[in-house]
Amino acid sequence: MHGFTFSRNFTVDKLENKSRQLGKEDGTCLKDAFKDILLVIVFNYPFYDSIPHLVALYQPAFPHLLFCGPPHNTTRPDILTVDIIKGFLGYECLGRAIRQHPGHQGYLYISDDVILKYWNFPDFDREMIWESYSIISYPVNEPAGTQWYWLNTPYGLKSCQRACKDVSNIHASETFNSTFLLNTLLKNSNGTLRCFGGRSDVLYIPRKHANLFAVISETFLKQKVFLEIAVPTINRFLERNENIGLLPGSYIPGGKNDPETSDGRFLWYVYLSNDDLCFIHPFKLHRDELDTKFNLAMFKFILLEKVKAITNC
Repeated sequence: MHGFTFSRNFTVDKLENKSRQLGKEDGTCLKDAFKDILLVIVFNYPFYDSIPHLVALYQPAFPHLLFCGPPHNTTRPDILTVDIIKGFLGYECLGRAIRQHPGHQGYLYISDDVILKYWNFPDFDREMIWESYSIISYPVNEPAGTQWYWLNTPYGLKSCQRACKDVSNIHASETFNSTFLLNTLLKNSNGTLRCFGGRSDVLYIPRKHANLFAVISETFLKQKVFLEIAVPTINRFLERNENIGLLPGSYIPGGKNDPETSDGRFLWYVYLSNDDLCFIHPFKLHRDELDTKFNLAMFKFILLEKVKAITNC
């Protein structure tokens, strides 16, 4: 998306016309299509007033739905509260969800500001780990350099190095073979121990890896490893690179105040112009008042109507 040019003349009328084109369904019913999967939606900040909108979007297909985020004055039983430090440690929401809700076929983690187009992957391989972004790696015994801001923070490469050491020192048991896990990470590192990095707003962990993910997640949490380092590194303890899937999606580039991410028209253009995407990030309901209202209106007009068409069956 980095070379994309967005026209400010892109109007709601054009969005409406495009939505009608995409509204033709193929007759597939997705009601309860993911009933064996626990969907964990993570809030970096306690913007829990958007939960009813997310329930309307996801629960028709994901009857098992759990929200997670920082402690807040709420009594909702479906909110798991974890001190994730502005989302830096958000992976522990998934680890804790696995520990508290065992037995699901798989666990799907998404950020609250992701639009998950789940109708594009009803038949994905549920025995694989799935990530949302290509990964890069960093030798743990070399200086972090200046390649990426997070590497040199207290949540960065040194923390990951300590977490990897902690994993190797976990007492072996019938279900936890630290030597095998470390060897898997070393093979993924081409023999030189590395930590990995990559955007981690969407993640799927199958049941066969869930318990180990939860144990290693807790270890990385203790060392306060940053989300986008922890998730791809934990995954490479569990599985070889070639067996980890990559979901096609769009990360709209730019910071908080950049036009691409602060103007909802850009997001909806991306949504309606890319039929095959599995997710889009970021989708914001808590920014500029006008943009928030626009996003919510389009959410109801486009997404909820889509959900009705594919789940009212």
